[in-house]
Amino acid sequence: MSTEVKQVARDVSGDYVASSVPLEERKSSANIFATVAGWIICLSTMLTGGALAMGLDFQSALIATVAGMAILTVISAPLAALGGKFGVSTTMITRPVFGMLGSKVFGIIVALLNGIGWFAFQAAFFALTMQQLFPNSFFNDLTVGSIIGGFFMTLTALYGYKGIAILSFLAVPLIIILSAFGGIAAVETGGGLNALLSATATGTPISLSSAIAIVVGNAVLGSLILSDISRYAKNAKTGAVSASMGYLIGGVFTIICGLAMAYVTNVQGIGSTPNLPQVMVTLGLGVGALVILVLAQWTTNTANLYSASLGIGSFLNVPQKVTVAIMGIIGTLMAVFNVYEIFIPFLVALGTALPPIGGVMLADYYILHKLVKKEEYAFEHGTKYPQLNLLAVGVVVITSVLTTGPFKNMFMASFMSLIIAFAAYGVLASFMSKSGIRYTIGESVSK
Repeated sequence: MSTEVKQVARDVSGDYVASSVPLEERKSSANIFATVAGWIICLSTMLTGGALAMGLDFQSALIATVAGMAILTVISAPLAALGGKFGVSTTMITRPVFGMLGSKVFGIIVALLNGIGWFAFQAAFFALTMQQLFPNSFFNDLTVGSIIGGFFMTLTALYGYKGIAILSFLAVPLIIILSAFGGIAAVETGGGLNALLSATATGTPISLSSAIAIVVGNAVLGSLILSDISRYAKNAKTGAVSASMGYLIGGVFTIICGLAMAYVTNVQGIGSTPNLPQVMVTLGLGVGALVILVLAQWTTNTANLYSASLGIGSFLNVPQKVTVAIMGIIGTLMAVFNVYEIFIPFLVALGTALPPIGGVMLADYYILHKLVKKEEYAFEHGTKYPQLNLLAVGVVVITSVLTTGPFKNMFMASFMSLIIAFAAYGVLASFMSKSGIRYTIGESVSK
């Protein structure tokens, strides 16, 4: 009886937020693939293609797309494997890496960026789409569209993983068809494939390194927290392959379609953000295209809010639905204030500041624990973790500061920040561990 009570207490947040997903609840490879693909096949990813079109010629933009998504695959595959192996959320995986306090900070960062920041962008993009869909109605007011979009996206997220999976299976096939038709329409309208291949930048030129950072920034947070989805995989291999391939294929496909449509229509952006709904109207794709675009935003934002609630729920003993509702309300309020106007600067900042977190996480498990200490992570009740890993936090902060400051213009800063953090933490943690030099403070026991 006492064991049952403790288990209920640890899972009060719901959806196995603070415990491992039972094997009987794990999903198929197709389910994981479709759910992850539905996460990245969205308006913001198409907008990323539009952003590249504004600053690069088509062939350079294609290189930036493949390079950026390849970097994200390097991050996402091994981290998704941990989700499939241990069946726990990303925030729980950060406990042995950053310590209990560091894990809480990570959960707060995810909540602020994903559950509120990204949610606000997607709700604002939803409003832009609805404005094109119903131009002579109350949706012409972007405030109304943002509030309605935020409400329904929050409502779906209240149903947890099941809500995301159902929505993804309904929406992903339609979104793929839309992207394909948009790409084909762009090629036909623009004078054929050769004309598209020779297309030049439609706006102010940007460097290839900045373009790669934009691609990485669009989806780097998702690659770091992919374990929130892959924890439903049956094993580590399924989690790594299904989740990372869904992310890679979905991302490359959607960005390229966004590229093609933006080059051909040359629609003026809003601030630094391409106006993709207007692009689709210009291509003559019709009302159906805008409806599918709404579904794309819906699936992604539901996943954003769900993942953020896992981060908060892993250390706050409150129902998941409460955290989902609170973050949804805050994100919706932010959407009302035209956050889409700073979309591209937001992506560039994320693209260089967040990869070091992935580098440290990968080095801690695959180098320090597997090769040096030769031990596995543990997440059972009563497991001891450091209160704070000073070395891990220090490496992340220093690397992020350097690659967003003095070395922000170095080639492929997004990738280099990942590699620098991975190498620095791997070498220093291994040396200090073997030398008996303590780099953590305090101790905490999981409850």
